[in-house]
Amino acid sequence: MADYDSINNVVLVGRVGRKFDLKRGEKTGMAVIDFSIATNERDQDSKVHTDWHYIKAFGAAAEFVDKYIKIGDRIAVTGKNKESIWFSEGMRRRTYGVTAKNIVLFRGSGPEERRVDEEEEETFRSEEPPQEPDPPF
Repeated sequence: MADYDSINNVVLVGRVGRKFDLKRGEKTGMAVIDFSIATNERDQDSKVHTDWHYIKAFGAAAEFVDKYIKIGDRIAVTGKNKESIWFSEGMRRRTYGVTAKNIVLFRGSGPEERRVDEEEEETFRSEEPPQEPDPPF
């Protein structure tokens, strides 16, 4: 039975800022890709504040990002917020990122941009991440 005392669900819509090469897990051969998206928000003075979100996708979702998504594309990502901990130069380091479950590519650009119709929507559900340890985002 599922535990509904807490929910870890992230929904982001933004533009791709950085994309790394597709890699394969050493043990499983599953596709893995890291990328980032920017979300913008205007404050009361109309100044734009940009937040960067680091995303990791696995399996079919990773292959979709590698094949179809490029820097500047507007996408929606749903997934789970994940913490990565590692040690560097004797110090404990921590970062947060999103493990993607669904990725949707929006077509078009500028003010006329529209969401893709349901039948032509390009979305892929990621396979479960492999059980090998994840490197930091």
